[in-house]
Amino acid sequence: MYISVKLQDDQVAKLKKLASLSRKLADDVLKRSIRHAIRVAGQMERETIGDLYTAESGVINQGITEKVSGSEGSLLAATKKSAVEKFDMSMKKPGRSTSRLSAVINKASGRHTMATMFWAFYKNSGGRTPGLYKRNRSANHPRDITAFRTISVYGMTRPLSQAQLDEIEKIFFAELERRLAEV
Repeated sequence: MYISVKLQDDQVAKLKKLASLSRKLADDVLKRSIRHAIRVAGQMERETIGDLYTAESGVINQGITEKVSGSEGSLLAATKKSAVEKFDMSMKKPGRSTSRLSAVINKASGRHTMATMFWAFYKNSGGRTPGLYKRNRSANHPRDITAFRTISVYGMTRPLSQAQLDEIEKIFFAELERRLAEV
């Protein structure tokens, strides 16, 4: 989704005047205004994901990043699938379960029981770390297990509403005016 803003004539005149004095300062004013607006958009996206999914805040915060280059700002979301243990689980710590493990990923869909999910300490490059795994039973690999993964942060994102887009645009213009007034 792209947000395109059109600067008013007086803002363009101020930026041109500033650019004639110092091109670097004019670029800095524009970048900082964009960065502030993108940061607010990222915060809105984090709140939307928090309302819809039971993921830990660390997963969401690390999965959404803001990037500003030139006169463009981007909101990036991680495409790597998240581990199920980072969501609402019936058993948060490793141990022997007396009943089947269940998890809530999407708040609207409710709790799901997963018969093949279990806690294990499995060897990887960083040592032995606990995680949720599932069995892959086949003729070739009767004892093979795989880490249980679910939706990525990118999959959790939703398009911003028109009201949110208008608010972001308003924040951008307010920040731009404030920065232009400072110089």
